[in-house]
Amino acid sequence: MRSARWAPSSLHRFSLRLQSLAVVLGAAAFAFPLAAGAATDPHALFARERAAVGGAAWNHLPVLYSAGTVITGGARSTFTQVLDHHTGWTKSTTIDGPVTDVSGYDGVAWDFQGGPVTEQTLPGLRADNVTQAYVARDGWWNRNDPATMSSLGVRDGMPGARVVPSGGSPIDVWFDAHTGLIDRTVAHTDYGDVVTVLDDYRTVGNVSVPFHEVSTDAAGAVTEVIDKTIRPVAGMSPTAFVRPAPVSSGRIAGAPLATAPFRLSASPTILVHVRFHSGTVPLIFDSGAGNYIVPAAAKELALRSAGGLPMEGVGNGSVNAAYATVGTIALGNAELVDQHFVVSPLPYPFIHEQRGVAAYGLVGSEFLESFRTTFDFARHRISFAFYAQPPATPPGAVVLPLLSDGAHAYVRATVDGASGIFLLDTGDNGDLTIFPWFAAKYHLLHGPGVHYLAIGGVGGHLAYARYRVQTFNLGGGTIHRVPTILAQASAGSFASKSVAGNIGLQIISRYNVTFDFRRQTVTFVPGAHIDAPFPVDRSGLSLNQTDGSAFEVLSVVRGGPADAAGVQVGDRIVAVAGRSVASGQLGLSDIRPYTTGPRP
Repeated sequence: MRSARWAPSSLHRFSLRLQSLAVVLGAAAFAFPLAAGAATDPHALFARERAAVGGAAWNHLPVLYSAGTVITGGARSTFTQVLDHHTGWTKSTTIDGPVTDVSGYDGVAWDFQGGPVTEQTLPGLRADNVTQAYVARDGWWNRNDPATMSSLGVRDGMPGARVVPSGGSPIDVWFDAHTGLIDRTVAHTDYGDVVTVLDDYRTVGNVSVPFHEVSTDAAGAVTEVIDKTIRPVAGMSPTAFVRPAPVSSGRIAGAPLATAPFRLSASPTILVHVRFHSGTVPLIFDSGAGNYIVPAAAKELALRSAGGLPMEGVGNGSVNAAYATVGTIALGNAELVDQHFVVSPLPYPFIHEQRGVAAYGLVGSEFLESFRTTFDFARHRISFAFYAQPPATPPGAVVLPLLSDGAHAYVRATVDGASGIFLLDTGDNGDLTIFPWFAAKYHLLHGPGVHYLAIGGVGGHLAYARYRVQTFNLGGGTIHRVPTILAQASAGSFASKSVAGNIGLQIISRYNVTFDFRRQTVTFVPGAHIDAPFPVDRSGLSLNQTDGSAFEVLSVVRGGPADAAGVQVGDRIVAVAGRSVASGQLGLSDIRPYTTGPRP
């Protein structure tokens, strides 16, 4: 396939996101020598590559059809794809275990898994998609297809060129010095570099294409694509690239509005009770996540899993996951039909029993996409309404535009006068997270900060430095002296080069918030205590918990209280204030009153 393929590879605070740009390019087994002096000229390199893969034969090849196998997350799935070589538009169908995913690009990247058709509207992802389409149509062969090209010289015996399509993200292309064919690419995507290596080149009609590729993203997740069939298609139907009709997965039993209580834990997390066919289980409502359940809970609920995908999060790594068919789930009177859940572990502290309740996993984006959803934090209540009902704007409300990565809500907020795009993440039990590029661009967060190591998420631990910002403005509310962390991630969702950061539940819970994905808005009503002081760390340490017997010290701040008391990384805390961690079933939220306090 001569296309860029999207692979499910990024978990944002345990959230599924289609993120990796894996570029697939053509090749052949013939050598076309370069003219003297043109060994590193980008235009000459691409002209040589075009001749090697069929030259003018591509002018008469408007559409390519391909089918084959994708191996990712430890499992195989099958795919078919059509590609318009003139425009770069694509439409792919992937069957991964019980899940059928239809995705494509028609000027905007979109995705469909049996419910609504979602779009990627974040600026960084839009830029990646522009490059995806440019590569798919071999825009570098056309001098009228605007792009900036520069030589990368010769590395490991291969000449290279950097290409930046107009409005797109950069991609590096490396050529085999002997054949002139593209050997590999490095796509500089919004969430890190994706390296793709190509081989098994075959002739299809009068052109040549590779039948095998292996892509590795910044978190180390590997996707292998094995094409079984690639063929030119003449007379493709105009409907070939049409999006599927959206399907409503949500229904409300017995009333136009559904409500459900939630418990706001000390962590804090939003804990809800969701009904499955075989019982009711507690889950964390995470606006930065999708349907997600841990393997032990899937076994208890008799859910069978299949398929596979790599999951990434706030850390720098990835883990493998599978899908389970669930059917109908319900939260209060709000029901979702034909649901699938990702089955994969979560860090122990998120599922540890606290006050008699243990979370089994997560819910989030599927409810938000199906209903206009309001979180009333004063009453600890969630309300669901059909999108067909006109929204009511409550007094004092501020309505902001919603941007999306295809599943989650992002809005603009201002930090010490600097405006940026932030994820609204109710699964983040912290305050405000700022990403390095944003802090550097606007000269925020001066000095070294106070350094910790956090539990992180599916991608592993996260190193960060803690600061305070003076003012934070969101949705009509102004909050002062907000505890803020500067994430130090090289991969995963916290490594974005266009998203400014994350807004956690310590801030979100100071508002009543309504998510309206249909109208692409988020409505905020600041609460009475919008500017109340934040609890901050007074211990100078960070903790993890891997089982119910003890807390483990992850990091110690040099010169802090824990350091002065002789606490060291790796120490195990087996009792707190005379209470046994094991017999008292203590979780990390139980130790919070002893490690945090009001701001000075």
